[in-house]
This record gives sequence, structure tokens and C-alpha cells, in this order.
Amino acid sequence: MLKGIWGVSAIAFSFFFSGTSFADLDIITRVSVGMDLTCASTTGGVRCWGEDWRYGRFIENERPPGVPLVENNLVALGNSHFCMTTSPTKVQCFGGTTNDDSVPTGLGTIYDLQARGYHTCALSSTGLFCWGDSILNSRKFKPVGAITAMAVGEEFICVSGEKGVDCWATPNRYASDFIPPTDLGPVKQLSAGDDHVCALTLTNQVKCWGKDGRGQLEVPNDLKDVRQVSSGSEFSCAIVDGGANVRCWGKDSDNQATVPQSKWTRVHSITAGISHACAITDTGTHCWGGNYNYGDQKPDDLF
Repeated sequence: MLKGIWGVSAIAFSFFFSGTSFADLDIITRVSVGMDLTCASTTGGVRCWGEDWRYGRFIENERPPGVPLVENNLVALGNSHFCMTTSPTKVQCFGGTTNDDSVPTGLGTIYDLQARGYHTCALSSTGLFCWGDSILNSRKFKPVGAITAMAVGEEFICVSGEKGVDCWATPNRYASDFIPPTDLGPVKQLSAGDDHVCALTLTNQVKCWGKDGRGQLEVPNDLKDVRQVSSGSEFSCAIVDGGANVRCWGKDSDNQATVPQSKWTRVHSITAGISHACAITDTGTHCWGGNYNYGDQKPDDLF
């Protein structure tokens, strides 16, 4: 395992980019970060490392059992479960209280898959679906037009469309905490942490709202040319300077908001989790932050 800087939606928010092929290496195209587990979609299928919740053991470089060898799966990690697409229209789940029986049918073509806590949501050609130990299915949104993006939090969910953004929280949360800024308008992207959410606006600005306490709402005022934002548990990260750098803010007790000295010239995507984050870059996938159960230590044969 690589040491040193190794340490990373979104909680699982996943992004795709075209990687360059390297001999004898599986190229990581998406990465998803959970509590103590990290899973990557690669050219050789899904690969995971960290703590395997199902058996209470550590894994260094394994493919989930019974999963078809499909490139570029969407992968979503919750607190004690993970789900992934096994075809453009099918999702398979493992661990926790979420299993294949709980996955809705008729999903259509799946565009995005996110997990948080003990629930999972999919945005597809036929709508927005949520399942698991959650009451998110009772959600009600103001009209935003056709839903183009979602952000799944611990007990809330936000959606965006051409008419703007709206959020819905369970009775266990104060709904007023999740009211979007009045000047937000339509956005390019949403990303949720446990109790906060950040948006990338049409003018490439980052705006965050929800509960503060660890500085997760204190967006640095010098961010320039932002390309993506990813919210972790109590911190967030953004790709800035047109893709050249990463900036993070919020909770930093495990150095999850302390970005290592750049070992890249181009950042393709960033994913923030509970206490670590990972970036897919032109020099490979780099992770930093807490590594209690080795979820931040990428196997050597993955690029």
C-alpha cells in the first residue's frame, strides 16, 4: 500500500473522466468514500479497501462477491452498506439493512446513485427513487422543473432543476436549516454532507447552507474558477483554479481539510467522506485524512 499522502460522495458522489491506459494497472474512473471503506469503479470492475462492514474485517483490495465485472459502475457507500450499478438500469446492494429486496424496480437508466446514513437514492430517466432505513420517500418538493441533480444528506435531500433548488428534511431535522439561499437560482451541481449542502452556481461560485459548527459553511472567499464541489461529513472540498488545485474547509481533526502538497497538474474529480477525501488526478488517485481502518490507503495496482 502507498503511504504518505494517502488518506480520501458522497460519501458518494461520483464523476467520470476518460483515463489514460497504463499497463498492468486498473484505471480508476470513479471513487466513493464511506465511513471506513473506499470503493473505486475501475476498468477492471469495482475494487474496495478499508473495513468490510459485513464481516468486521479489513480488506486491502477486493471485488465484492457476485458482482458482474462491469466498467465504470456507479458506487454509493452508506454508514454500513454499499450499493452499485451492475447495468445501466440495475442496482445491487450489500450490508446493513439495505439489500437487493429493498431496491425499487423500474428504475430506468440510472444517472446518479448516492447513499448517506442507512438509505440510498437513485436519479434516473424515470424519476427519483429512495430506499433503505429512511423516510425520504415521504419527501415533498416545491416545483423545480425536471430534476437534473440531487444531494442526499443524513436525513435530508435536495434537488435542483431549471427553476432552482429545493430541500426537504425529516422531522428529526429543522427544515429551516435546509432552506436554500434566496439568490441561489439554478445550479450546476449539488453535494450534501451530514447536515449541510453546497452548490456550484452557474457562475462557478460555491454556496453552502445547513448546520454549521465546524466551519463547513465558511466557504473561502478567494476560490476561483471552481469546477466541482464535494461535501463530506462536516467539511467540503472543491476543485479550483480551472482544475489545477483542490481547496477544503470545515472540520480538520483528521487532516481531512488539509490538502497535501500538489502531486498533480490536473484534478478530474474530488470526493469527500466522513474523515477523508480522494481526488482523481492526472498522476493517479490521491487520498488524505483519517486512516483508522485504512480506507484512505489505495492499493498499489490501482492508478
